[in-house]
Amino acid sequence: MTKLYKHGYRYEWKLTRSLRLKGLAAVRTAGSGKSGYSPDVLAGFKGNIAAIQVKTTYERALYISQGDLTSLLEFSSLFGSEPWFYVVFKKFKLAVFAKPETFEKTSRGFKLTLERAKSLGLPLSKFIELLMNK
Repeated sequence: MTKLYKHGYRYEWKLTRSLRLKGLAAVRTAGSGKSGYSPDVLAGFKGNIAAIQVKTTYERALYISQGDLTSLLEFSSLFGSEPWFYVVFKKFKLAVFAKPETFEKTSRGFKLTLERAKSLGLPLSKFIELLMNK
């Protein structure tokens, strides 16, 4: 297990645990980082399911590839879940849930800036509230 994989795994595990503690069913999908197809975490409440891809950065913006976005959208479409990214801006101590449309298109993929995450992202409590009240 590489150092980067271990580090990402830790955030996936923490998120799964936090969601469970708040009353949602949540599982980390096995091999999510290797297959490139399945999301990192599946969470749900009474038929409302979210497919969540966990991403972290030390920078003021997170960049993702077209492939990362497409994989999440395709999986969610087939599975019947809502696609979400859980983005952690480590240096700025901010973690938010962001819908794929929150990301801005760039010449090489997509990005979510810290400022955009602050204004459009959902904190854990709001995400849980949204999923439980659909």
